Amino acid sequence: MHGFARMAGNGETWYIDAKGEKAFDEVIAVYHPVDSIEEAAYGHRVVHANEKETMRLVKKDGRMGVVSDDGKWLLPPEYDTIAVKWESYLLLSEDGKMTYADTRGKLLLPLRFQDAGILDDDHFDVKENGKWGVFSVAANKLVIPAVYEAFDYCGGCGSKGDYVFAQQNGKWGVVTFRNEVLAPFAYEHAHTFMRSDNWVLCFKKNGQDVVLNLHLKKEYGAPGYTDMELIGNGLLKVRTNGRCGLINEEGKVVSGFVYDDVKDPYGDYESGPFLLVT
Repeated sequence: MHGFARMAGNGETWYIDAKGEKAFDEVIAVYHPVDSIEEAAYGHRVVHANEKETMRLVKKDGRMGVVSDDGKWLLPPEYDTIAVKWESYLLLSEDGKMTYADTRGKLLLPLRFQDAGILDDDHFDVKENGKWGVFSVAANKLVIPAVYEAFDYCGGCGSKGDYVFAQQNGKWGVVTFRNEVLAPFAYEHAHTFMRSDNWVLCFKKNGQDVVLNLHLKKEYGAPGYTDMELIGNGLLKVRTNGRCGLINEEGKVVSGFVYDDVKDPYGDYESGPFLLVT
């Protein structure tokens, strides 16, 4: 291995550096660093790793670090654990706190939180004092204070949103990365039909399906609105007074409530310029 040599004696093994001094005790894992990550269709990611380079997770005196192919320390051996996550990041923990780094050892947020998740390139959902908030790397602060019981986010959406689904006092609402409440904390929530635009389809109210339009701050649900379904290019099909109509993402009614039914003829993963009306 470049820059280090493996030694053995008295039933033990270790590695020394070019100066002959002990560098670390063992290699825990090896990986190739990531050059780029490409967003693909339907929320999939394509990770482009540099197979010409090899990084090593190593342990020294019970602590973990990362060394490069040429023997340089990318992360000093001072962490309790280091693990490769999603082939894209390093997860580091120390004294009950955790953070993330890129695969070349650059820390992505401060080592100060109990737990953290990655929302986008700038925002992380973080746990502090038992509550959840959102930390912005660009702003270097919590842009949503850590006062919420739980978060959910459409991380697989093709166009990621600027808000999170947040839980407070057992109920769910919507909060932007600017700490603005877009929807009140009045709903039940499940991680289904997740989106990142003006439509919210993942809430129920008193056990009944509802759809929210965040632009208008309007709720659609029984008894006034039934048979709600998002079709076409972000159009809400909804039935009222026995007839179906269409509402666009801005909340504008784009067809009158005059149809027996409206269907999307293209299937679940396709779209096109027409709808089938009866």
